[in-house]
Amino acid sequence: MYSITLRSISGTIGALFVLNMGNLLSGGPVGSNFNQSYLLGNAFNHQTSYVLQTFVVNTGLNQLRFSFAAAANLVLSVLSVLLLFGANKASKKAFGSGIM
Repeated sequence: MYSITLRSISGTIGALFVLNMGNLLSGGPVGSNFNQSYLLGNAFNHQTSYVLQTFVVNTGLNQLRFSFAAAANLVLSVLSVLLLFGANKASKKAFGSGIM
């Protein structure tokens, strides 16, 4: 336990940083919060449980704006990929290794 230093696990830290940045827009580092917010959301906790994916689903299915929902998901996906590449570049610069 004492011989483990940040230098010895820096590759793992860099890889986890890159993988978590890819999930940043879809609920944070623990994964997607869409399931919890959509299934457990109600009128009482609507203000705190509303996430971007819930907005897209409600707009696409309830208001029948399928093209807007598809465009919003496309924008979220492109932003996630840009964050992923940026985090990979930062990981290579900071830790000397990245995922790609």
